Amino acid sequence: MISTLNNELRLFTLQDRVSDAVDYLDTEELSVAIVVENGLFLGVMSMDLLIGLEPDKQLNTYAYLLKPDCILNDLHWFHSFELFSNLNTDVLAVVDQNQNYCGAYRYDELNKGILSLSLIKQAGYIIVLSLEEHACNFGSIVDLIERNGGKLLGILITDQVENRVELTVKIAIQNCDMVVDALSRAAYQVMYSDASDHLKETLKDHAAYFNAYLNL
Repeated sequence: MISTLNNELRLFTLQDRVSDAVDYLDTEELSVAIVVENGLFLGVMSMDLLIGLEPDKQLNTYAYLLKPDCILNDLHWFHSFELFSNLNTDVLAVVDQNQNYCGAYRYDELNKGILSLSLIKQAGYIIVLSLEEHACNFGSIVDLIERNGGKLLGILITDQVENRVELTVKIAIQNCDMVVDALSRAAYQVMYSDASDHLKETLKDHAAYFNAYLNL
């Protein structure tokens, strides 16, 4: 099981200085600072934004720049991958229904944890998709796979260049060719597919078998 919730990240208050947040994010190589007041999540400020502000000012000077980027704690951690992509962040605050801060997800920790999951070891086929960043919607892809009889084993962002995202999808063996066809028809660019290679090999094996049978 993945230990997902991180409670070791430094939290900032509105009384902290801009330079404190910048120094911490630079040291930890993180993209956003989480701002919390009396246990209540107020929002996040990105490194790109902070480095353009006056370093000696307190964060409350720029409170209007806080973004409410977070995920509710009653959602499974796997849903965070869609938000990581859409918000272009590597840290995601986790809050309850009353905006109380519960912890945070770190993209690198989740990715590392995924490598230990049994689904990585399960037999299946790999499909690599290339799509525009704005069209990177995990939910839509999962729905399409399942509507075409496929079973999703895993999905990861494996590359991102400019405005394009590469997704690596792993599905169970059954109905793999139907899934690939459906993804192609839905305008996803299929860069690689084990399914088509498997189909070719299967046809070769069948042809070899029948040739051997006819030559008896």
